[in-house]
Amino acid sequence: MDLIDNIIATPLENKDYLSHVSCPVTAAHEKSIPVIHITIDFRRNYPEVPRMNSFWASSRRPRLSLDEIAVSRKLISAFGSSDLEALRGSMGIRNLVMAGVATNGVVLSTVRETMDKDHGITVLEDLCMDSDEEVHRVLNSKGFPVSGAVTK
Repeated sequence: MDLIDNIIATPLENKDYLSHVSCPVTAAHEKSIPVIHITIDFRRNYPEVPRMNSFWASSRRPRLSLDEIAVSRKLISAFGSSDLEALRGSMGIRNLVMAGVATNGVVLSTVRETMDKDHGITVLEDLCMDSDEEVHRVLNSKGFPVSGAVTK
Protein backbone atom coordinates (compact mmCIF):
# COMPACT_ATOMS: atom_id res chain seq x y z
CA MET A 1 0.00 0.00 0.00
CA ASP A 2 1.21 3.48 -0.88
CA LEU A 3 4.29 2.33 -2.76
CA ILE A 4 4.63 5.66 -4.52
CA ASP A 5 7.78 7.76 -4.76
CA ASN A 6 7.02 10.53 -2.29
CA ILE A 7 5.77 8.26 0.48
CA ILE A 8 8.58 5.72 0.16
CA ALA A 9 11.33 8.33 -0.13
CA THR A 10 10.28 10.26 2.95
CA PRO A 11 10.50 7.70 5.78
CA LEU A 12 12.99 5.31 4.28
CA GLU A 13 16.68 5.21 3.73
CA ASN A 14 16.41 1.54 2.78
CA LYS A 15 16.80 1.62 -0.99
CA ASP A 16 16.20 -2.13 -1.27
CA TYR A 17 12.61 -1.87 -0.08
CA LEU A 18 10.98 -2.20 -3.50
CA SER A 19 13.15 -5.17 -4.44
CA HIS A 20 12.07 -6.89 -1.20
CA VAL A 21 8.40 -6.20 -1.99
CA SER A 22 8.79 -7.82 -5.40
CA CYS A 23 9.52 -11.26 -3.85
CA PRO A 24 6.07 -11.88 -2.33
CA VAL A 25 4.44 -10.25 -5.35
CA THR A 26 6.22 -12.73 -7.62
CA ALA A 27 5.25 -15.61 -5.30
CA ALA A 28 1.62 -14.47 -5.39
CA HIS A 29 1.66 -14.40 -9.20
CA GLU A 30 3.12 -17.91 -9.31
CA LYS A 31 0.26 -19.18 -7.13
CA SER A 32 -2.43 -17.18 -8.99
CA ILE A 33 -3.12 -15.07 -5.91
CA PRO A 34 -4.51 -11.64 -6.84
CA VAL A 35 -2.20 -8.67 -6.25
CA ILE A 36 -3.97 -5.40 -5.50
CA HIS A 37 -1.99 -2.16 -5.18
CA ILE A 38 -3.51 0.53 -3.00
CA THR A 39 -2.50 4.14 -3.59
CA ILE A 40 -3.71 7.46 -2.36
CA ASP A 41 -4.95 9.53 -5.23
CA PHE A 42 -6.42 12.93 -5.84
CA ARG A 43 -8.10 14.70 -8.73
CA ARG A 44 -5.95 16.43 -11.33
CA ASN A 45 -4.35 19.55 -9.87
CA TYR A 46 -4.99 18.20 -6.35
CA PRO A 47 -7.99 20.33 -5.30
CA GLU A 48 -8.31 18.23 -2.11
CA VAL A 49 -4.78 19.14 -0.99
CA PRO A 50 -3.88 22.56 0.45
CA ARG A 51 -2.08 24.67 -2.16
CA MET A 52 1.03 24.93 -0.03
CA ASN A 53 1.47 21.14 0.00
CA SER A 54 3.97 20.34 -2.77
CA PHE A 55 4.47 16.80 -1.43
CA TRP A 56 2.06 15.19 -3.92
CA ALA A 57 3.03 17.23 -6.97
CA SER A 58 5.73 14.90 -8.24
CA SER A 59 4.52 11.52 -7.01
CA ARG A 60 4.77 8.66 -9.46
CA ARG A 61 2.71 5.49 -9.16
CA PRO A 62 4.09 1.94 -9.42
CA ARG A 63 4.00 0.17 -12.76
CA LEU A 64 1.61 -2.74 -12.68
CA SER A 65 1.73 -6.01 -14.55
CA LEU A 66 -1.30 -6.90 -16.65
CA ASP A 67 -2.76 -9.17 -13.97
CA GLU A 68 -2.42 -6.67 -11.11
CA ILE A 69 -5.15 -4.32 -9.94
CA ALA A 70 -4.82 -0.76 -8.69
CA VAL A 71 -7.24 0.73 -6.17
CA SER A 72 -7.14 4.44 -5.40
CA ARG A 73 -8.38 5.95 -2.18
CA LYS A 74 -8.62 9.41 -0.66
CA LEU A 75 -8.75 8.47 3.03
CA ILE A 76 -6.16 6.73 5.22
CA SER A 77 -7.63 3.20 5.27
CA ALA A 78 -7.37 1.23 2.02
CA PHE A 79 -11.14 0.75 2.29
CA GLY A 80 -11.78 4.49 2.71
CA SER A 81 -13.43 6.06 -0.34
CA SER A 82 -12.33 3.14 -2.55
CA ASP A 83 -13.95 0.14 -4.15
CA LEU A 84 -11.67 -2.34 -2.36
CA GLU A 85 -14.51 -3.98 -0.40
CA ALA A 86 -16.61 -4.52 -3.54
CA LEU A 87 -13.57 -5.86 -5.38
CA ARG A 88 -12.66 -8.15 -2.48
CA GLY A 89 -16.19 -9.54 -2.35
CA SER A 90 -16.54 -10.07 -6.09
CA MET A 91 -13.20 -11.88 -6.24
CA GLY A 92 -14.05 -14.08 -3.26
CA ILE A 93 -11.06 -12.86 -1.25
CA ARG A 94 -11.40 -13.74 2.46
CA ASN A 95 -7.87 -13.04 3.65
CA LEU A 96 -5.79 -9.94 3.00
CA VAL A 97 -1.98 -9.92 3.11
CA MET A 98 -0.68 -6.41 3.76
CA ALA A 99 2.55 -4.55 3.20
CA GLY A 100 3.07 -0.84 2.93
CA VAL A 101 4.27 2.55 4.02
CA ALA A 102 3.58 3.87 6.59
CA THR A 103 2.97 1.35 9.35
CA ASN A 104 1.24 3.97 11.52
CA GLY A 105 -0.87 5.25 8.61
CA VAL A 106 -2.40 3.17 5.84
CA VAL A 107 -1.30 -0.17 7.34
CA LEU A 108 -2.71 0.51 10.82
CA SER A 109 -5.97 1.96 9.51
CA THR A 110 -6.47 -0.86 7.02
CA VAL A 111 -5.66 -3.58 9.56
CA ARG A 112 -8.24 -2.17 11.97
CA GLU A 113 -10.93 -1.79 9.33
CA THR A 114 -10.20 -5.29 7.99
CA MET A 115 -10.67 -6.65 11.51
CA ASP A 116 -13.96 -4.73 11.83
CA LYS A 117 -15.11 -6.33 8.57
CA ASP A 118 -14.21 -9.79 9.95
CA HIS A 119 -11.75 -10.64 7.16
CA GLY A 120 -8.53 -12.57 7.69
CA ILE A 121 -5.35 -10.50 7.98
CA THR A 122 -1.66 -11.21 7.57
CA VAL A 123 0.79 -8.32 7.94
CA LEU A 124 4.21 -8.74 6.32
CA GLU A 125 6.24 -7.00 9.03
CA ASP A 126 9.47 -6.68 7.03
CA LEU A 127 7.56 -5.05 4.18
CA CYS A 128 5.88 -2.43 6.33
CA MET A 129 7.91 0.69 6.97
CA ASP A 130 7.54 3.74 9.15
CA SER A 131 9.68 6.79 9.85
CA ASP A 132 9.41 5.94 13.57
CA GLU A 133 11.01 2.53 14.15
CA GLU A 134 9.58 2.25 17.68
CA VAL A 135 6.01 2.78 16.45
CA HIS A 136 6.65 0.17 13.73
CA ARG A 137 8.00 -2.31 16.30
CA VAL A 138 5.15 -1.80 18.79
CA LEU A 139 2.42 -2.09 16.16
CA ASN A 140 3.90 -5.29 14.74
CA SER A 141 4.66 -6.89 18.10
CA LYS A 142 1.61 -5.80 20.12
CA GLY A 143 -1.02 -4.05 18.00
CA PHE A 144 -1.40 -6.09 14.84
CA PRO A 145 -1.29 -9.57 16.45
CA VAL A 146 -4.62 -8.73 18.14
CA SER A 147 -6.16 -8.35 14.68
CA GLY A 148 -4.47 -11.13 12.73
CA ALA A 149 -1.18 -12.78 11.88
CA VAL A 150 2.13 -10.96 11.63
CA THR A 151 4.97 -12.59 9.74
CA LYS A 152 8.43 -11.55 8.61
